Amino acid sequence: MKKLLLIFAFVFPVYTMQAIPIEMGATLLLGSRMNYGADYVSINAPRGIVGLNNDVDGASLSPFSRPVGISTEAQLRAILSNFFYTAIGVEYTSGIKASGKYLLTNPISGALYQVTSQNVPVNGSVSLSHFSIPIQGGVVITYWRELRMYAGLGLSYNFTSQLITQTSANTDLVDFSAKSEIAPSFIAWHFNLMGEYLVIGSPEDDYRLTLNVLLQRTWGSSGIVNDAAIETNLPTGLPLAPRDVSEVNLSGYRMSLGLTYYFLRSN
Repeated sequence: MKKLLLIFAFVFPVYTMQAIPIEMGATLLLGSRMNYGADYVSINAPRGIVGLNNDVDGASLSPFSRPVGISTEAQLRAILSNFFYTAIGVEYTSGIKASGKYLLTNPISGALYQVTSQNVPVNGSVSLSHFSIPIQGGVVITYWRELRMYAGLGLSYNFTSQLITQTSANTDLVDFSAKSEIAPSFIAWHFNLMGEYLVIGSPEDDYRLTLNVLLQRTWGSSGIVNDAAIETNLPTGLPLAPRDVSEVNLSGYRMSLGLTYYFLRSN
């Protein structure tokens, strides 16, 4: 039902405004999402990876790098009267797994956990991917015939998969492992600012090719998800929850380059 509503939101304004000039184009975008997944806050890491990085105080430990996602999107866009636009697409983003080595702490008190008076090093990793169906609408501003700017707001329905793992970095001291995966679906909002430059054809041609540069700001998270799929090996007394309750956070920036092929012009 939600998918049908997304498609209707794109098709309705196009087919109810047939009396005005309409252009149709297909766009392919490739880019990256910075700080993908934000801080990966969970019950076992309530301060997220930023907090875990603050615990790195030894030469043998290594902080988490900021997660990055590689994103691709196929989009169908309609331009109405050369001033308004509406678009629908499909996007897939795959995160580059971020890893770090840090000291095990009690997630409630924040105190370092020790075994035989020794700190416990942990190898941790986080990864995230998602598939989304975004729609948007906004205004088009034309400069010098060959250049257009798009500014618009939209929303997307997102299907996500996030994995958090923690394993002992010193099995002689204590051997443990914890793996928790969640796959929530939720709606996120976004603001798009996109530039478009004509590279093949003229503005009056029915068929032409343009170069696109996109900057997108996204807001949206799943909230806390309790039904994580788990795989654990935790000794008694270890301050880690077997089910690492967490959330997926898609808030952040996306930058992309792409091409648009215009294939239809009416009126």
